[in-house]
Amino acid sequence: MKAVIIYDTKTGNSLKLSNMLSDSLKSKNFEVEIIRDKEFKDVNMVKNADLIIIGTPVHASMPAFTLLRKLKLLQNQNLEGKKLIVFGTSRFKDQWIKACEKIKGKLLATKISFIGKFGCLENEINSKDQIQNQINEILKNI
Repeated sequence: MKAVIIYDTKTGNSLKLSNMLSDSLKSKNFEVEIIRDKEFKDVNMVKNADLIIIGTPVHASMPAFTLLRKLKLLQNQNLEGKKLIVFGTSRFKDQWIKACEKIKGKLLATKISFIGKFGCLENEINSKDQIQNQINEILKNI
């Protein structure tokens, strides 16, 4: 199985979550590719992926603008049979949740199967056990 993680980061927190998720997926025998949103240039980069993961920093309950622009590459695709996980980091809990829902909403028309979302507050990024528990819970659904 193959997973592609597409993320944006401002402070490095989304990259930290990407790496934690990558390690968890690799322990489940996934081949994992991590792509910074700026490097995501073509839908063929996710063509062979079984699992697509989108990660974002959040400002005012909104995903990163640069990431949203890159998602337009996926919005008109048929992603039926693929699974989606979304994550975010923000100052307030309700902000990362709302941002993840916005990303999910932008990809619903692709027929991708939404597996779940997770995230943390900026000041919780070093609470690895708490984050790992969220990741483990979501990965049960794969």
